[in-house]
Amino acid sequence: MKSSLFHYTTGSLDGLNIVGNHLKAEGWAVSLEDIPITELRLAIDGLPVASGLTSRLPSPDVHSALPHLEGTKSCRFAIEVDLSEAHMRRLSEGGLISLVPWIGDSPGVPWDRVWPLRLPIPTADESNKVGGGDFMTASFSSLSLFRLVANLRPTESVLDAGCGLGRMAFALAHYLGRDGRYEGFDISPAFIESASKRFSSFPNFNFRKVDVYNKAYNRHGKLRAADFTFPYDDDSFSFVLCNSVFTHMLKAEVANYLKELRRVIREDGRCFATFFIIDDEAEALIGQKRSSLDIRHEMPDGTLVTHRRLPEMAVAYREADLRKMVEAAGFKIAQQHRGQWPGRLKYLTYQDVCLLEPVR
Repeated sequence: MKSSLFHYTTGSLDGLNIVGNHLKAEGWAVSLEDIPITELRLAIDGLPVASGLTSRLPSPDVHSALPHLEGTKSCRFAIEVDLSEAHMRRLSEGGLISLVPWIGDSPGVPWDRVWPLRLPIPTADESNKVGGGDFMTASFSSLSLFRLVANLRPTESVLDAGCGLGRMAFALAHYLGRDGRYEGFDISPAFIESASKRFSSFPNFNFRKVDVYNKAYNRHGKLRAADFTFPYDDDSFSFVLCNSVFTHMLKAEVANYLKELRRVIREDGRCFATFFIIDDEAEALIGQKRSSLDIRHEMPDGTLVTHRRLPEMAVAYREADLRKMVEAAGFKIAQQHRGQWPGRLKYLTYQDVCLLEPVR
């Protein structure tokens, strides 16, 4: 497994606004490691805007929520800067604004945004159907992870398995270029209809309904996930994402999806997948009742779930079992980043992240 080339940090970009050539960014940032953040660096499409921004503002709200983390009493920032003509030209074409905390000579976890937005943001009621939290923040936070962990480029051909109403697609539509391509499928007809309408002005974005049975999300589905064949040709995609999909599927279903992912991914492709993985640390934290999920009921296939009668609500895999399935499908785990869900203090994001690469 490749070692991490970045530091674990957490925070939020709470506000971003540009009036004329004046940019203002607000939020908070804190290190999850033993050494603090030393600076923030701001860039637009890779062109530096400002750096060395080390001022820290009082943050009693953050400290109240995360009292165990060092530095949360004064971790808020407010950046104001006048942009150059070169920066404004890039923004006029839909520039990628990236704000990155640094610890010494290495970056932390960035926040990405694209300005200006070219799509309407779903309402809170619509967004809550696919998970809590702010829709746009979740979308662009995921894009940041795709770029950080998998080096996602604007020219990629992307498959989004379990795309929902397009939460991942939202940021990708602002990031992928004309040479990029996006395909998403989901078991919910309502989600696919909503996504197809929202992204209708993007001809390289396509959404497809698949009638796969799921006890929690599609009780009348006619196809079994354990037998389902993805409706795409072999070697079609350079980047595949399964974000919060395998956390709702049992073992035979995940094994089949992994094999299908390997079939449709190119030899030089990557798969960004999230899981709930039970290792020694997670097991201990669950036993100490520090986990946000009470994953302790074992199913006949060896998975662990929160609800026996509705196991698809949250499904976890023992690490050894997961590795066997990944290898049987023809993948290797190139990177693995632990998640916050069991109560960890050092993590990349809420769920466990694995970057899978085809075994050549």
